[in-house]
Amino acid sequence: MPHLFSFWNAKSLFFCGCFCVVFFTLAQPSAAPNNADQALEVAPHQCLDHQIRRNYEAAENGDMEAQFHLALIYAERECVASDGRDALIWLTKAADLGHAEAAYNLAEILLSHAKDASEFKEAFHYFKVSAGKGFIDAQHRLGVLLVSHGQSETEQQNGLYWLGAAADAGDALSAVSLGMIHSQGLYGINTDTCTAYDWFAAASLMQHSFPDTVFDFMKKQGAACK
Repeated sequence: MPHLFSFWNAKSLFFCGCFCVVFFTLAQPSAAPNNADQALEVAPHQCLDHQIRRNYEAAENGDMEAQFHLALIYAERECVASDGRDALIWLTKAADLGHAEAAYNLAEILLSHAKDASEFKEAFHYFKVSAGKGFIDAQHRLGVLLVSHGQSETEQQNGLYWLGAAADAGDALSAVSLGMIHSQGLYGINTDTCTAYDWFAAASLMQHSFPDTVFDFMKKQGAACK
């Protein structure tokens, strides 16, 4: 895995970090309180409590964007009093409604704490939900995981598909990862220097910065594939 994991996009580290802290505090998540006054112990000197309450009401009415933002509020614990359970409750609600970023962050939390096959399966489920909604970070992450951990050729091909989807959407790191996979034949995937060159060239067009050694490789492969 070290070949690819160094290329992970870290844009969601802040959110995942917040939620991971929350996750450690959880026992069994309880149902969210029905009353906003009971649910929200707001610190008005720190936050605009009327905005939080409005967000809570929208979340209660099934607004997945409001649910996701409410999860962030609870996770950060700056505006509301919370033992941490509420953040995961609202994050899961938003993810189950198809909120791409919520599903991605939930998948990262579940994966980082997975201990058995069922928990890994649940994490992959939410990665797929997010990737299917076009969330590029999830597409990249799912692609890397399936290519490097796939139990069958079909799963590895699915991994290449998701990396390709992210690269086609403009993610240079996914294009580089595909270039590395095909140039070095990583994880048992057949070496294909021309395909590798195409992906490296695509990443270059995205203004991705390469070491001189990679540029030298690209020139050689480009000449061989013409």
